[in-house]
Amino acid sequence: MFKSKGEVGTTFEFCDKRNLFAALELRKEEDDGPMDEGECMKLFVQIALAFKQAHDLPIMHRNVAATNILLCNGGPSGDICKLASFGNVRVMQHSKSISYGSTSAYVPPETIRGQGYTRCGDIWGLGIILFSMATLTTPFETADSEKMI
Repeated sequence: MFKSKGEVGTTFEFCDKRNLFAALELRKEEDDGPMDEGECMKLFVQIALAFKQAHDLPIMHRNVAATNILLCNGGPSGDICKLASFGNVRVMQHSKSISYGSTSAYVPPETIRGQGYTRCGDIWGLGIILFSMATLTTPFETADSEKMI
């Protein structure tokens, strides 16, 4: 990830595995159960550090979802996570953004209420991702935004 002349760009190597959402869905289909604590933490630390780097630039990702976490084969040390989908990124010149690009299960309550999106929304989404890895579901299963808040 890099920032140049007010624009943010990314480059990625080829990720030879699926995204985190697909990996979790496969665990459901194969009845493998959720990830154990060690596996969750190994991946989650990588994901959290990717968001820390983005926030240090300073940008908000605004599209936190398991589909935007790519998994690469890390050999004997396990999977390597890569943060993707930077089409909704905003430079944090102001504390809030009016719009967001997140998948509904990951949208923070204040954004649903129309109070804007801050980088705290990215952190909220991280919590949803961790919950999903530990349970193979999201905490709020509804298509109705009003019911989620």
